[in-house]
Amino acid sequence: PPPPAFEEVLATAEAATAGIGGKDGADRPAAAYPPAETASSPSAIASAPAPATLLSRPSIMTVAIVWESARAADAAIAAVTAAIGPSLDAACVFGGGAPPGPRYALRAVVCYLGHHYHAYVRAGCPAGAPPEAGCWLLLDDETVAPVGGWGDAVAAMRADRAQPCLLFYEEGV
Repeated sequence: PPPPAFEEVLATAEAATAGIGGKDGADRPAAAYPPAETASSPSAIASAPAPATLLSRPSIMTVAIVWESARAADAAIAAVTAAIGPSLDAACVFGGGAPPGPRYALRAVVCYLGHHYHAYVRAGCPAGAPPEAGCWLLLDDETVAPVGGWGDAVAAMRADRAQPCLLFYEEGV
């Protein structure tokens, strides 16, 4: 089956984080605003900016996730990490306004851990290796350690309460 559309992934993350952090949603990533109940209203859709159009395909695409809290709730971290996929279709991100081409593969995730950052990087995989191949590494201030496949990297982010903040995708999947 084809991967879910970007809007579907966003709606899933919004639904999973609804009500976390009180009425202002302080623990939800900024990408989840406005709340799902208002985002689907006709007035919210009518006032939304026109989708962006990608004129040429970059070789690297970076996605930033802005968190409203330095200590997000476990449920918010779980929802966001579940929404991050090992590949990305530019047409989904740009509402169909992207030139045709191959999907983008997730190559690195930079995470925030309370005044500290570390990264999960996919490196050393043979060409065409699936996302679950054991090619993900954890890089912190002192070490580089193998993590395993993408599912292992997601589980490690959740266990460490790591808040993904930068995703790096490379063209050519």
